[in-house]
Amino acid sequence: MFEALIEELGGVAPLMRTGRLVAADTGAISVRGLEVAARLGDRIAVAAGHGWAEGEIVALSESGARAMTYAPTEGLALGAEVRLLPERPVRPGPGWAGHVIDAFGRPVAGGTLPPGPTP
Repeated sequence: MFEALIEELGGVAPLMRTGRLVAADTGAISVRGLEVAARLGDRIAVAAGHGWAEGEIVALSESGARAMTYAPTEGLALGAEVRLLPERPVRPGPGWAGHVIDAFGRPVAGGTLPPGPTP
């Protein structure tokens, strides 16, 4: 009964790493405060006027990180909070049959899908 909940909680990060937006242009942002914890390819979320815009770390340096956003950067403001998102492996299972999913394993029609077995 609680197996699915226990598995889901196993992916919850105990600590949320955050940084601040220091520059933005079309499709890319510069962040300070995540350069020590972030790795290339890590997912991020930046606070925008409409909620959170997700993206991916594409460059790191001693002075900060650069990320490409998956959506337009309109509504972003200097100083906005940027969160380093926990890894969420995609675990398809039999319950996914017949559903259309996006690149992150989320159903396009909304809702959630049951996770498949842990590898």
